[in-house]
Amino acid sequence: MSRHLKLFLFGAAAFWAVAAYPALRFGGTAAFVYTLVSLGLCATPTVVVAWWCGRTPQRTAGERLFLMLGGTGLRMGLVLGIGLALYLAVPYFQHLSFWVWLLVFYLYLLGLEIYLILADQKETAV
Repeated sequence: MSRHLKLFLFGAAAFWAVAAYPALRFGGTAAFVYTLVSLGLCATPTVVVAWWCGRTPQRTAGERLFLMLGGTGLRMGLVLGIGLALYLAVPYFQHLSFWVWLLVFYLYLLGLEIYLILADQKETAV
């Protein structure tokens, strides 16, 4: 497992640990479940793309850009698609707070991934 992927998983788990207690305390069990589902929905596509990219570390700048943009598009499509499917099919997820938690985790994990990618590029450039 690459260093990038380990840092991403640690950052995702740490953010969930910080967000889960207030969600449980103020939003109840449903909000706690929404944080877990949001973490899973938002982290899984990123982990898959990061694992796939880590298999071949030597890439040109164009390939890295394509993978970063493709990974972002894949994540957005999967998160929104599965989130919408849950919203339409399962009454438990038909609340606005589900979408709020999904947005919070999506934006945080996207920012974390971009930070790690830029830090990785900075290290390889030096």
